[in-house]
Amino acid sequence: MAKTPTKAAAKPRAKPKLVAETLTRLANRIEELKGTRLTDLVHELETENGAKIADKGTRGTVVKLAGIETSSMAGVHMALTNWGNAARRAVRTGEAV
Repeated sequence: MAKTPTKAAAKPRAKPKLVAETLTRLANRIEELKGTRLTDLVHELETENGAKIADKGTRGTVVKLAGIETSSMAGVHMALTNWGNAARRAVRTGEAV
């Protein structure tokens, strides 16, 4: 009987390197604009910084940016607030270089 070829096990993805300077800059930019110009901020983050911002239904709004992913059931404003907090935490704890 012939052997059935098997798939090789997928290698786990490496975590993206978190860059403290980038995280700080983006967190400050979010804090600066999220209350007054949210639409402009979302556009800027997506086009200039490669952010992925999506409404995932029961998962809420998800923000993926610069190696950090956050979500919120309270919409994009809170998801961006959570992202800024996570970015600052990564810098403060030394997780970002």
